[in-house]
Amino acid sequence: MFKSLGLQSKIVLSILTVAVIVITLLGINSYLHYQSEYKKTADEIAQKLQFDMQRSIQKKLDIGITNAVSFASNQQLVDAVANNDRATALNILNGI
Repeated sequence: MFKSLGLQSKIVLSILTVAVIVITLLGINSYLHYQSEYKKTADEIAQKLQFDMQRSIQKKLDIGITNAVSFASNQQLVDAVANNDRATALNILNGI
């Protein structure tokens, strides 16, 4: 079939074939680049969220330790807990 075509048709067909191959390769390259950037962005967001979560947990632990130290230094609260005096302990805690 290719032998029966004229010179102009052969050139046009060759150019079209090369163009299709180039467009296909560019499309594949673009798709791979997009996937790579998508994965990179997703990994960065996941790392940031993980860091934020760890920081939030650390803040909660710090607040919990601060509260525990505060409660332990309140002698009235310590006495109420030691004597199983729930009403007094709740009054003290509600006042904090």
